[in-house]
This record gives sequence, structure tokens and C-alpha cells, in this order.
Amino acid sequence: MSFITDPIADMLTRIRNAGVAKLETVDIPYSKIKAELARILNEEGYIRNFEIRKEGNINGIVRVHLKYSKDRKSSISGIRRVSNGLQFPQDEPGDDEGSFHKFCLTDVGDPSIDDNTGI
Repeated sequence: MSFITDPIADMLTRIRNAGVAKLETVDIPYSKIKAELARILNEEGYIRNFEIRKEGNINGIVRVHLKYSKDRKSSISGIRRVSNGLQFPQDEPGDDEGSFHKFCLTDVGDPSIDDNTGI
């Protein structure tokens, strides 16, 4: 059994990898913070849409509908993690809000991003 220590990084990595694979959707295990992050990504135009599905899955999923340009380039071309090293106490084990990190998303056409590495 694998243990995910940074659920936000996992979510963003799943979205990036799904974009590289040209998938239409990607399912991410549900949490309140992931649903809120999906809402923000949708609001900012990085994804086409998202939905929260709980039927058949006890914990639920956040289904992210990916967004592509007309020439099928993902709307997210790179993800960079910028950590300030702060740690906040967790309310419960596995709480998504236990650490604070900044993530920089870049869109297609950002000249500061190397297309080969995404960073």
C-alpha cells in the first residue's frame, strides 16, 4: 500500500500526466481541499470543468475535465512546487491541510517554460 504524503502535489501531478496522455478526464480521490482547488483551477481557466462523484465510492472522487487548445495542447504546460517550509499542525492524521506549499501553474505559450521538461 502506498502512502501519499502530499495530496495536492499528487492531484496536480495526476492532472499534468493526464494532459500529457491527452485524456479527457482524470479521477482524483476526494477531499474538501482538492474540490476547492479544482474549483479554483476551473475558475482560472486551467481546466474545462470538474464534478464531485460519491456514488459507488465511499470517499468519492473529484473528476476533472481537462482543457486543451485547438491544436490539442494541454492548458497546463508546467507545474512547479515552491515550498516555504512552513508546517502547520494537522487536525487529524491524513489531513490535507497539514503543510503549506505554493504551486505555480503555467499555461500554454508561457515563454519561461521549457516545453521538454515542463519547468
